[in-house]
Amino acid sequence: MKIFSILLILLFTVLLSAERVYYSDGRSFELMPADGITATVGTAPAPGPFIKRWNADGMSYVIRAELGGLPVYRHGAGYLIARPELFWRGTGDVATLAAAYGLTLVEILPGYELYKFAVAGDAVATARRITESGHGWAFPNLVREVRPRVALPQDPFYADYQWFLNNDGTYIDVYGDPVETLKRADIRFEDALRFLMKIRFEPGKYTTKIAVMDSGVVTTHPDLIGDGGKMDPGYDAIRDEAGGDPHVAESHGTNCAGITAAESNDIGVSGVCPWCGLYPILVLEGSEGSAISEEMYLKTYDRLVADPAIVAVNCSFGVTSEYGEIPMMPGVEESHTNFMKNGRGGKGGIIVYASGNDGVDAHYDGMFQHIFEFERDGVAVAHRLVIVGATSAWDTHIDYANWGMELGITAPSLSSYPVIGIATTTIPGSGDIGTDYLSYFSGTSAAAPVVTGSLGFIFSLNPALTLEEAEDILYASADKINPETGMWDGDGFSPKFGHGRVNLHKAARLALGYPMCDPLTVTAEVLNNIDDDCDGWVDEALVSHPKVGQPCVADADCLSPGYSPDQVACLDSYLGYTAKGGYCVLKPDRAPCPDGTVMERIDNQRVCLLECGYQLPCIREGYICNADILGLCLPQCETSADCPEGHICGDNGVCAIEGSPVGGPCTSESDCLYNGSYCDTSKPGGYCYLLCDQLKDSLCPEGSKCIFSTRSGTYLCAGTCTSDEDCRPEADYYKCHLDWTEKSGVCFRPCRNDGDCGDADCQEGRCVPYGWEPPDAEAVPDVAVVADEDEQIGPDTFTLPEPQEDDSACALITI
Repeated sequence: MKIFSILLILLFTVLLSAERVYYSDGRSFELMPADGITATVGTAPAPGPFIKRWNADGMSYVIRAELGGLPVYRHGAGYLIARPELFWRGTGDVATLAAAYGLTLVEILPGYELYKFAVAGDAVATARRITESGHGWAFPNLVREVRPRVALPQDPFYADYQWFLNNDGTYIDVYGDPVETLKRADIRFEDALRFLMKIRFEPGKYTTKIAVMDSGVVTTHPDLIGDGGKMDPGYDAIRDEAGGDPHVAESHGTNCAGITAAESNDIGVSGVCPWCGLYPILVLEGSEGSAISEEMYLKTYDRLVADPAIVAVNCSFGVTSEYGEIPMMPGVEESHTNFMKNGRGGKGGIIVYASGNDGVDAHYDGMFQHIFEFERDGVAVAHRLVIVGATSAWDTHIDYANWGMELGITAPSLSSYPVIGIATTTIPGSGDIGTDYLSYFSGTSAAAPVVTGSLGFIFSLNPALTLEEAEDILYASADKINPETGMWDGDGFSPKFGHGRVNLHKAARLALGYPMCDPLTVTAEVLNNIDDDCDGWVDEALVSHPKVGQPCVADADCLSPGYSPDQVACLDSYLGYTAKGGYCVLKPDRAPCPDGTVMERIDNQRVCLLECGYQLPCIREGYICNADILGLCLPQCETSADCPEGHICGDNGVCAIEGSPVGGPCTSESDCLYNGSYCDTSKPGGYCYLLCDQLKDSLCPEGSKCIFSTRSGTYLCAGTCTSDEDCRPEADYYKCHLDWTEKSGVCFRPCRNDGDCGDADCQEGRCVPYGWEPPDAEAVPDVAVVADEDEQIGPDTFTLPEPQEDDSACALITI
């Protein structure tokens, strides 16, 4: 029996005898065959259980406990895969060598004086035999795992400013004051990095590129050049020449680039995909007054298709809702379809657009509505653009972000109350943190590159994914936040959040073929802003919701969890409605309204009102939703006397606007009185206007004047006034201007700066002649205009001088 055991041991030793790999000078090391383990190689990971999975040379290597594949060896605790290839250097005849060892010549590497051969068998054993037989020196083409150098960012502004990557519950706002945020209201960036470190996965450095189509990117920014291969020179689409640097001092594109892919290099900030390369495209000459032609679209996307490393395009620009319904241009359809179908060598590239910052339904943009249809490998594909909305540092919908049924996904951006921005790169020397970094980049312009960077991250982990597969991963992995108030339907879609808020950790796991959540970490749901049970929903049925919109008699009836008595109130009227039975509101302090409510101004104070719409009806008796997708719960009317001024009671009990004059409220063009009117829904309550020309009041209906809107660059008819009381005081927004582009007594949005007023002065949101002082200094409150959001507290109560006579006006045909 003892002799038999010894024989088994000897036999096992022979079967698993070490192989030897030689260096050119005769040194060598041993490799031990991995018993019962082989590897497969292909362009995409094969299904089924595996021991290890690697990506190398654009191929996927999978090590399994089975026979029939490539030989696998051990060196210490690691594995090496022997590809069926070896390299040889010697003085003998090549053809004789090939015939003797069953080799096929593949390539000659003259710089090394090496011949590359394909091997019919184990390349490790064949290379050893060649070397030890004195027929020259040979070594096998081994594939080995490299320990990932992925690490958590140590960039100096990362911990204190980049809350959207890792929200620890505290942050410094743009004024330097500490703010308490919602912990884990982020994209799970650090969790994704820890996952890659755990499985020892190293993404290819700069092998995946993200295109930033914008105002240009500073291609020499120290945080965007990496170690020399990160920044492509790019393309100037305006001049049709190489080079993506901005030609004017506009930082928008550089801001976007930093969010997508700033290097994690211990300086400045980190991007969402720090190992991704960048391809800058200059299409906007500055942030305002820019345009883009069909030709620019066609030529730009031709270039993007020609570079298969470019996986996604970030487009943080678009047309505002001030222009009404916008059709998609043919060149846009052609160019975008080209990249979606033919980009990435035929696997398809993804195009990401910001939804816009008007706080309205994004449906007005025909490009967002469009379904791009084509075939890939004989299979029909129907794809939309990835449209990005915005969430706050509290995981709530941000009121300025456009929403709607076309929304794809949401990502964090600047929160306006308090002001907590997105930290990123900017034009060197112009930053507010350090000299080269900005702390308050904002809007859906900042949310979109978070998503584009996430797609770069996904494609860098699995380059074999098609556009459709990557988009499915992005949407399936997104967190469905605020389950009870987010207006989610049975398919997991919300007009406020799209398919959810980005979760990069889940996306990374899916991209590499792992379950969306680690089975060892799945637990019952607890209140921590994490999807603990991995069902897609975050903190379902665990959040205590405030009493906003509920009936009340006194303020104390409105006390809500987490809010003090001075942060609640019982109103008997709001927005021109009588609140039957009282109406509870919140008055949040340095925090946004909780989800399910929306901030409005009532009597010069910010309060939270109850929202409603898609999948979220008003359940209080006597109240009804004023919109199908996203609106407010308002008292139901019986007669027009129950409605605010300018509204009538409709058959459904909802107060509707009827025949709104120039400057009056609207929700669509049909609400406006005159033929050819437009409804600017980016303004509070909407704003009806007509186009005119060259300040000619004769082109406006009686009682309105032709002014120039510097923000939209159009001439339009605006309502007239003698004081702010004539400018829809219920909206608590519009100003009566003394001198707006040479016109006195017009109701319009607050001015942001002197540039809005032409040759006049902007004082407290009102255009006035230079040197003008109010008749009563106390009548004008000390209020700052918030430039990005058109916010202004009022009204003021001075009287304008009598308006000057102008051209005789002619009334337009009414509907």
